[in-house]
Amino acid sequence: MPKYDDPEFTLSREVVLPAPAAGAAGVNKFVLHAAAVLLRAQAVVKVAGTSADTGSRISLVSGTTTHGVLLTGSSTAGAVVTADLTGTVPADTALSVLQGTDATGAVYGVTLEYREAFA
Repeated sequence: MPKYDDPEFTLSREVVLPAPAAGAAGVNKFVLHAAAVLLRAQAVVKVAGTSADTGSRISLVSGTTTHGVLLTGSSTAGAVVTADLTGTVPADTALSVLQGTDATGAVYGVTLEYREAFA
């Protein structure tokens, strides 16, 4: 484990995740192989949704825990949406990137910012 003054201790990392399929309830799953503290997510809108944020959204979920939601609503194409995330994810836990119920809303991809969770 690094010492508290080691840059590795507070270094933020990013990973770009493929966007879930456009349309209702698309999903992509991925795994971070080290325990991680989730910090922030960002996405660029590809196609504006036709419903409110309740249907046009991207959720980041592990198991039954929702760590954050990117509300795309009816944002125009090219708009950048962000969300602060919460929670620590144990090593080798599957995270899901879920599309809301809107039939048309889509994003290009989701950038996830995190840092390793040291024991």
